[in-house]
Amino acid sequence: MISVILNWIYIIATAGTAGCAVLYPFYRFRGYRFKRLDSYFFAGLVTVTVYAQIYSLFSGVGLWANLFLLAACLLVNGLFGKKIWEMLSWTYFHEKKETKRNREAFLFCWGKRLLLCLLFLWFVYGTSAGFMMYDSNLYHAQSIRWIEEYGVVEGLGNLHNRLAYNSASFALTALYSMKFLFGQSLHTVAGLMAWFVFADGLRFLRAFARKKLLISDFLRVGAVYYVSIIFREMMSPASDYFTMLLIFYIIIRWVDLLEQEEKSTVPYGLLCVISVFAITVKVSAGIILLLVLKPAYMLIKEKRMKEILVFLGLGMLTAVPFFARNVIISGFLVYPYTNLDFFAVDWRMPVFKAQYDMLEIRSWAKGITYLDAHDLPVSKWFPYWFVHELSGMEKLWVAVAWSALFVQVGVILFILVKKRKELYGMILVLITLTVCYLFWQFSAPLMRYGYAYPVLLPLLVYGIIGCSIVKKWKVLFLPACVALLIVPCYRLKHVVRDTAVVMKAQGVHMMQQDYDSFDMAEEKAGNIVIYVPKQGDQAGYDAFPSTPDATYVAPRGERIEDGFLFNYELIQ
Repeated sequence: MISVILNWIYIIATAGTAGCAVLYPFYRFRGYRFKRLDSYFFAGLVTVTVYAQIYSLFSGVGLWANLFLLAACLLVNGLFGKKIWEMLSWTYFHEKKETKRNREAFLFCWGKRLLLCLLFLWFVYGTSAGFMMYDSNLYHAQSIRWIEEYGVVEGLGNLHNRLAYNSASFALTALYSMKFLFGQSLHTVAGLMAWFVFADGLRFLRAFARKKLLISDFLRVGAVYYVSIIFREMMSPASDYFTMLLIFYIIIRWVDLLEQEEKSTVPYGLLCVISVFAITVKVSAGIILLLVLKPAYMLIKEKRMKEILVFLGLGMLTAVPFFARNVIISGFLVYPYTNLDFFAVDWRMPVFKAQYDMLEIRSWAKGITYLDAHDLPVSKWFPYWFVHELSGMEKLWVAVAWSALFVQVGVILFILVKKRKELYGMILVLITLTVCYLFWQFSAPLMRYGYAYPVLLPLLVYGIIGCSIVKKWKVLFLPACVALLIVPCYRLKHVVRDTAVVMKAQGVHMMQQDYDSFDMAEEKAGNIVIYVPKQGDQAGYDAFPSTPDATYVAPRGERIEDGFLFNYELIQ
């Protein structure tokens, strides 16, 4: 636990400073005042991740990467400390002012602070130990170690095809793993993000102080529910968890801005940059970029070309290091999409292997273990997937999401016919979530890949109906609050159970639970020793480098950092 607390303090300090540095120009030159402290943290998280990815193109992301980061943070504080403190102070006192409008809200504010402290310790405990997700011992740990020690090497996907599933979250985890300090590689960032999203989700309790429900309250209940789902596995550095947490954050903050009738393009544009970041964590989140239509329209309408170039530049800066790493690791711009094959490099992974990977992902996600499933009609695989692959609550979420798909048509028509201009912005969010949900449903509908979509879509649709369409909302206030409270209360017993599992873990009071270890055999590719699991395909972190099958692996040179090739001679 102590290692996690120290690690989180360091992450908050460095990411927060980086976020202040990035957002300060918007405060200084655009005059925009950020109203939420977590804006600095998430902006900083994007910044340090981009830094880690760029650094990985040249060297391993370890001690020196952290020293340079610390030096940059100290420089920022030395040059702009007073001005940044002025910016942060305004944000802090704005939040404080928002909660001191009446006595009940003031008491709630202090109650929330106490609750946040308790939650902080609770999430520290949950991040210290729990269940290690299967894929983390399969390839996440190995990907992170490669970044820690070598940054990136050519053809790494030829060693293990899963290592070609590049994710910005691995670079972020590697930057903050602090192995050089703690003697083991920590994996705490997902837990910290979960705490931020969960704490923001608890803002739905303010409905009782204001005696009014907002649409964002519905979405926040969904965020609380999702975090409770991943609580026992949030210690795993899984890219799926990073992605879903980002999706919840982006959508909730976007709806917040719409409800506050925000006129500035700055917060919308910055959320779009975070959306680009979500894509670099997991490419399947790409449809979230439909949201960019709003700030793009606002900026083009006002002919503010400089701001358009600024946001385009930030988006490109966020994305380019990710795509550069993709090309170096696999030879493809985005693996396993073989249509994006623009680079004739010697380490490029075989096209047939990438295509096999794609089919396997889609088939397994539908719950069918043979590859022909990708060609099955919906009428064949959907019933099997729904009945056998989903838990009871997951079935409920999917069923409600499908109902919302049809109900939202009426909602959109109502908004347009009645000319409810205050709800026009919600139409874009509805369309974005709809397309996201349908893409997930009909491509690779494993719940872990897209849990946010069947949760957010119905909550948004029925939240709009309950808060903005039904006129007698005061009559529905108490029943709606009770209904919303049922969701997190239902999960409470499961979270308590998961906490009990953590409490039984041994040796986590000082250090975080480490990756698992497995029985490995040694094989050679040229002069390089490669570890292969004696059973199964998991390797954990310690056996490095490893692969489930070294048959077709060939070294590109004498050193491990020279990379790997696919040995085509063995299949001719």
